[in-house]
Amino acid sequence: MKKLLAILVLGLLWCNVGFADNLPIKLFGITIYDNAEKYVEDLNKGEIDKTRPGDTIIFWDKEDFKFKNLERNTNFDKYYLRTNEKYKIITVGGSKYFDLRSTSTFQNVCSVKRINLTKSLAKYYGVDQSRFVSRYYKYVSPKTKTTYLFESSQIYYTKKYNKLIFSVGCRYGKKNENISQTLIVSLFDQNYWKNSTLKSWEKIKPFDDSLLTSDLQGF
Repeated sequence: MKKLLAILVLGLLWCNVGFADNLPIKLFGITIYDNAEKYVEDLNKGEIDKTRPGDTIIFWDKEDFKFKNLERNTNFDKYYLRTNEKYKIITVGGSKYFDLRSTSTFQNVCSVKRINLTKSLAKYYGVDQSRFVSRYYKYVSPKTKTTYLFESSQIYYTKKYNKLIFSVGCRYGKKNENISQTLIVSLFDQNYWKNSTLKSWEKIKPFDDSLLTSDLQGF
């Protein structure tokens, strides 16, 4: 009986490791936890990310500041990475911005892209799509006062003893009668996510397009 139990436990552990082994430790050619100097020519080009608590530093791949060893994808037009104060990478991401729309002509292109991409990635990494959990957030920019809503599909896993989050999400920005939508794919360190990102984002209940297009001024 004890031998049977031991075999079952080892089997479950092997399965968990197998799942984790199929999930990424790098994104767009950038390996998380590497030093940023492997991918950027000048570490002084980084900026303190004031939208996050702590001294996280953000680097953007730009026309005049291209990342080294970056693997570009035709579905995305911007790439970024965040590091801690020692330039150790704690986030890698890519984004695709869709045209600004008025509330009267808004079509949620991003949400369709997010769902389809999540399905494709689940197959690509060989994991059950149900492992991706849905999360919804709200953020108000202290500078522009723009309200941003986020919907994302996130999968949590451990890789080489590091706890990670792989996220496929949409960010919606609403100001006056205009709505922006951006598809964002990111690979996070879980501790950074918990201790930095979630300090500035508010977790909210699921929302649909009617909330995005509604006039909630004064409520």
